[in-house]
Amino acid sequence: MSEDERELLGIFTKAVQALTIQVESFKYKGQQLGQTLFILDYISRNEGCIMSDIVKELRLTPSTATRQTDQLVDLKLVHRKQSVSDRRKVELSLTTQGKKISRQFLNHRMENIRPILDSLTGQELVILMKFLGSVVERLL
Repeated sequence: MSEDERELLGIFTKAVQALTIQVESFKYKGQQLGQTLFILDYISRNEGCIMSDIVKELRLTPSTATRQTDQLVDLKLVHRKQSVSDRRKVELSLTTQGKKISRQFLNHRMENIRPILDSLTGQELVILMKFLGSVVERLL
C-alpha cells in the first residue's frame, strides 16, 4: 500500500467514525435509535413503502429490517397498515411523532455538516457532491 493510499484510507476511516458517532448520538426518549434511524429516514422519503423496499434499499436482511421496524412501531414512530390494493402487503408510514423525530434527525445532521458546507465555494461543493456520489455508487 502506498503512502497516499494509506493516508486516504485513514481519512475515510475518520469520516466513517465521525458519521457513525453522529448517528449514534441521536436519542429519542433517552434511547439511542442507532441504525433504526436509516429506516425512519427511508420511510419519511417513501411513505407507504413495504418491508421488501427497505430490505432492498438499505441492504438489510429481512429479519433485521423487521426487528428494527418493530422497534420503531413500539416507539410509536412508525405505523403499519394493510395495503388497500393488495391485502398481502403491509405499508409503512410515519406517525406524527415519527415525522417530528425524522425532521429533528435531519436538523441534527445538518447542524453537523453546516460548518463544512459553509466553508466551501460553490465549485468545491459541486466537486464534493460528485465525489461522494461516486464513492457511494461504487460501495453500494
